[in-house]
Amino acid sequence: MCIRDSMLGAQNGKKKLKKLKLFDNTLLIFCSDNGGKQKYALQKPFKKGKGWLYEGGIRVPLIISWPNKIKKSLVSEQMTSSIDFLPTILSVTKSGINDKGVYDGIDISPLFSVVKKIIIRAIFWVVYSYVLYIAIIDSWWLWVALVSPLLFYIFYYEDLPEAIKIKKK
Repeated sequence: MCIRDSMLGAQNGKKKLKKLKLFDNTLLIFCSDNGGKQKYALQKPFKKGKGWLYEGGIRVPLIISWPNKIKKSLVSEQMTSSIDFLPTILSVTKSGINDKGVYDGIDISPLFSVVKKIIIRAIFWVVYSYVLYIAIIDSWWLWVALVSPLLFYIFYYEDLPEAIKIKKK
C-alpha cells in the first residue's frame, strides 16, 4: 500500500486496514522526500528547505508503525534514507529474494526492537538545476559542492550537522 503526500490518505488507509483486521500486522512507513517548501513551512533550526542540500532540505521525519512487531515507541538518531526501505522490507518479510544481494541501503529493522549502535556511513544527494549540486553526509561532516563545467567548488562545509550543534548549545 502506498499513500503519497496526504495525511488524509494515510488516515483513510489506516482505517481501512483496521476494518480489514490487517493493521496490527502491517508495516507502515511514513516519510517525506525532502524538506518543506520555505514559503509554507519552517525547517528551523535547520537551514533552507525543499530543493536545497542543507539539512532543512534533506533532513525529514521518518515514522515506522508495525503494532505486532514494534511494541513501544523508540527514538533513534540513526541516519537513514529511503534506499534503506528495500533491504529492510526484504529482511522483515523473510522473502528470501536475493538474500546475498548488494543494496545501496541497509536493513534498519534491528532498530525496531531496541536502540542499536548508530551505523556511521556516507549518504549522497545529487541535484541538477542549471548546475550540479552534490551533498555528502559522512560521519559528522556535511559537504555541499557546486559543480559546473568549469569549476568544482565546495561552498558549504560544516564539521558537525546542524542538529548536533543545536544539542550542544
